[in-house]
Amino acid sequence: LAYQPDYSTLMVGANDVCSWGEHYAAALAQFDADVNGAITRLVTFRRNVKLLMVPIPDVYQVYTLGAGTSCQRVWNTIRLCGRLLSSSLTDADRADFVERWRIANAKLEEIAERFPGNVKFDPSLANFQFDQEHISTIDCFHPSVSGQNLVAELTWRGGWLGAF
Repeated sequence: LAYQPDYSTLMVGANDVCSWGEHYAAALAQFDADVNGAITRLVTFRRNVKLLMVPIPDVYQVYTLGAGTSCQRVWNTIRLCGRLLSSSLTDADRADFVERWRIANAKLEEIAERFPGNVKFDPSLANFQFDQEHISTIDCFHPSVSGQNLVAELTWRGGWLGAF
């Protein structure tokens, strides 16, 4: 808030969904409260601020790109997103994760709708099919430099600033 932004981008949620267990209703409610609270503070402070809220990308695709490669060893070693990437999970466990991911993105869309003059949310970005080159070779999870560039291009190319 000290910077008094006219425009901001919000991309959150993947790590949240990675930490939610089978019974995640309370975690989802806290996620809603946290994201809604942050946007409320920003909009209250800067009435005309424009916010691009980016959906959580298809984290399951990270799994499909890295499963059966050296990434599996990395994921098991650093215990990154264990609710999806752990080698001990079943297909049913991963299907449950995908459902939590969908619900979290629906929650982000619902939050965006609370701020129609300030927040833009395009759910289609959640399903963008990225390539292996877009994933970090360090942790096989976060975007690489190429992946960061892709995210920037996709969010900018949509002409979203002009949509407000």
